[in-house]
Amino acid sequence: LQYDKDLKGKEGVYSFGVDARRRSFRVNVDKPPVQGHSLVLSIDKSIQYIADRELRAAVRESRARAGVAIVMESETGRILALSDYPQFNCNTYNKVAPDYWRNRAVSDMFEPGSTFKVVVATAALEAGLTRPNEWIDCQNGTIVIGRHPFHDHKPYGMLTFGQILEYSSNVGAAKLGLRLGQQRLYEALRNFGFGSKSGIDLPGEIIGLVRDWRDWSGLSIGAISFGQEVGVTSLQILSAINAIANGGYRVRPSVVDRIIDENGDLVFARTPERTKLMSPRTAEAVADAFEGVVLRGTGRRAALEGYRAAGKTGTAQKIVGGRYSDSKYVSSFIGFAPLPQPRITVLVQIDEPGKGHYGGDVCAPFFQKITQETLMQLRVPPDPGLPLRAITTLKADAGSK
Repeated sequence: LQYDKDLKGKEGVYSFGVDARRRSFRVNVDKPPVQGHSLVLSIDKSIQYIADRELRAAVRESRARAGVAIVMESETGRILALSDYPQFNCNTYNKVAPDYWRNRAVSDMFEPGSTFKVVVATAALEAGLTRPNEWIDCQNGTIVIGRHPFHDHKPYGMLTFGQILEYSSNVGAAKLGLRLGQQRLYEALRNFGFGSKSGIDLPGEIIGLVRDWRDWSGLSIGAISFGQEVGVTSLQILSAINAIANGGYRVRPSVVDRIIDENGDLVFARTPERTKLMSPRTAEAVADAFEGVVLRGTGRRAALEGYRAAGKTGTAQKIVGGRYSDSKYVSSFIGFAPLPQPRITVLVQIDEPGKGHYGGDVCAPFFQKITQETLMQLRVPPDPGLPLRAITTLKADAGSK
């Protein structure tokens, strides 16, 4: 649909000579038809198969409503795989409900939860309001903002900047948000691309929801710091985490590399579009913290064999009837590998899992499978000194959330 004008070509005009009995005996080509162009996609069919297979397994294993998986090339934004579940046969689309037809990765909005902490963390570091080794008091797991208490899933005391991300402390993130203030936090959201389209060459993309900071309530700065009161798409939050992977740049995602004519000659070639968001030093500090999430924090089940990985878990309550639900969640894990020079950034997101709901339990194992196989498919050589450490980490932390 996005490239219909390029694909369909132009119709020709034919005229026929006929006799008195209306029998044709001559054909004239008054205007020859022009064959449509062809698209060369960034999608890799083998990686797409891996993402489809593992997303289907993740949704079924967690007894969830739906899911999304995306594999992006970190430096360029090229989409190597984009999978929605449940799927349908496009040739018989009228046999399934319209709810199936949309591309959830670009047209569905959700509150991201803890994966959104990347925004407040990088903005605070970039503004010089914290340091990677600073200790921050997380007040035994509770902070009151605007007369409303916010809680951690565990009572934490003193945590470093990195540990706030490793253990996904809401209190620590809220404190960083308070240091930034409303206007600077809002500007950071917009710089990351939230509240606007990513520009991917796919139809149906929405902008999400980011309210102007002047419209925030007294508790908004705390809630937004850990991913509430904002609406994002899967592709937007993936692009935000990807900026950490590639050293600080927001890149425009794309699924078409080139357009060629009927002779194979080049008509159009896409070039990467990059916008600098932060210094390489800030990106490196957050990447180190995200590696800690995988090694010691909430994402330990995402650890790879033979490669260093980094990422962030997310567990967001859904709003039902105007209130946050205690039973319906959007679970996610977004990460990148291999360190120190990531090739791919991967998102696994599960909507309303019925068996478990923590992103580290529901999504991290399938991030591990997709990322592990994708790196092998791309022939990325493993770190020769790492396999034993990765396997040991997985065994030591089996069953952790």
